[in-house]
Amino acid sequence: MLEDISRNLVNVCDSIIELSEKTQHGPSDFYCRNGKKYRQTSDGSFCRVQSEDKYLIVGRDYTDFGQNCSLCSSYGILKKQGTVLDDYPDLCLAIIFTSREIELNKWYDPSTKIKFVDECNYNFHGLEDEVLDYISGVSKSGRERYVKMGCNLLAATKINFYQSDHHVSWPKLEGEALQSLVKQICRDEEAISVKEVYNSLRAFCHWCSIRGVFFELGIRGVNIDDGLKFQFRAFPEVDGWIKDTIYDRYPAGTSKFFIVKSALMAISKLTIGKLVAVPSDLQMDNFFACCRQIEADPLRFHVRAATLKLSESSPLSASGMCEELPKLLQFVSILYHSGLPGVRSQFTSSSKLTKYSKLKHAPAFSSVCRTAAKINGLLDLNPNYSDEKILEIVGGEVPSSIAKVVSGCAEKYGLK
Repeated sequence: MLEDISRNLVNVCDSIIELSEKTQHGPSDFYCRNGKKYRQTSDGSFCRVQSEDKYLIVGRDYTDFGQNCSLCSSYGILKKQGTVLDDYPDLCLAIIFTSREIELNKWYDPSTKIKFVDECNYNFHGLEDEVLDYISGVSKSGRERYVKMGCNLLAATKINFYQSDHHVSWPKLEGEALQSLVKQICRDEEAISVKEVYNSLRAFCHWCSIRGVFFELGIRGVNIDDGLKFQFRAFPEVDGWIKDTIYDRYPAGTSKFFIVKSALMAISKLTIGKLVAVPSDLQMDNFFACCRQIEADPLRFHVRAATLKLSESSPLSASGMCEELPKLLQFVSILYHSGLPGVRSQFTSSSKLTKYSKLKHAPAFSSVCRTAAKINGLLDLNPNYSDEKILEIVGGEVPSSIAKVVSGCAEKYGLK
């Protein structure tokens, strides 16, 4: 009897605790577990809620749009970033007007950092007069220009995410397109290193759907339904020069493939590529076959492909797909550290390369260094020696040269 009563009391206590940890706001559920907050999204998955004060507040439908939720909340977030509203008005106006379009057109999905107005637990409407005064001098054509500007910024941050798994970086903003846009919009070459600019863009970039912008950028294989496509029908055409930077790098999670492939392809086109042999135990065919797979369907190899449902194909991990990759990375690292003239400039990055201290005793390192010393010695004797003359003096192209092996694989798999 007492045991049954105790069991019932425990069940009641558990129910009370569960109810106290769960708070409902409209159709979305919020849960707190171990001090962390989660939201159950419309598709049934759970999304971690962090930095709620950086979430864009939006209306659920047209009945809420008159409250100017997005204008007030975006302005409020920017207002907390030091003097950015005064120092960089064009950047702030681009963010504010684009936030309104995000709200009206519903350019968001379950992974986006937005909150509906009925879920908001703080009052942001006190800023309405202030934000309306801030934007009052902008004409209709000016608003359209700022929205275009803001959407280009969103596109640039999503390209960064595609390539590096991060929208923005600190202590300096990275990405060719984002750097160029920020310098132009802020009219300040140093703006890419301003903390308030970084914080403003860091909040802004998470308000818009990754998959929606990927679709507008024309990235192959993006997983997008008809509803999200329809929502993005009013998204402005992204400038061509921004789109052109998408495939400058492979997707996040495959950077070692890109570093090796781009270095080998570039070196194979140099005279040096004819003078250095590929080690006999190094097979390149499977590596280039893997590169072909990545280029044909890049999103399925993105490090977030599964968690963010980015790809219409089944996600694949690049880790372990090529047994030769560690050896190839070591080989291109040897080329980088060997002192071969003109080689270092062919590398897109050196952060993933093997350090010199771990290479100096490798047999291939000694061989490549001897070749480098021979060529550098010739150039010391006569800096005006042409590539053809150097090739003639050293006895012509070596067997199994980088140039021959790499060009053969590239042709076989249609790679550039």
